[in-house]
Amino acid sequence: MDCIGRLGIGKATRPTEATRALEGVWLAFTESTDEEAARRRFYARYGHEPARAQRRLGLLLVGPVTERASGALADSGETM
Repeated sequence: MDCIGRLGIGKATRPTEATRALEGVWLAFTESTDEEAARRRFYARYGHEPARAQRRLGLLLVGPVTERASGALADSGETM
C-alpha cells in the first residue's frame, strides 16, 4: 500500500455533482491499493472511519479529511 499524501481539491468554478464529490482534503493512495487497507490507514491516522473512498484521477482517494481530523493532525505535529 502506497500512501502518496494528502490531496486538497477546491471548489470548482462551475460545480457539478462530480466535482462536488471531490471537494475537500483526501488521503491519497496509488490506484492499486486495496480499499479496505486504505480505510484502515485512514482510521489509524485520524481516529474515525472515512466517509467514502473513490477511485478518481488515477488514485484511490479516502476521506475527506474533516476539520476534526485535520485538527488532530495539527495537534500531533504530523506532517505526512
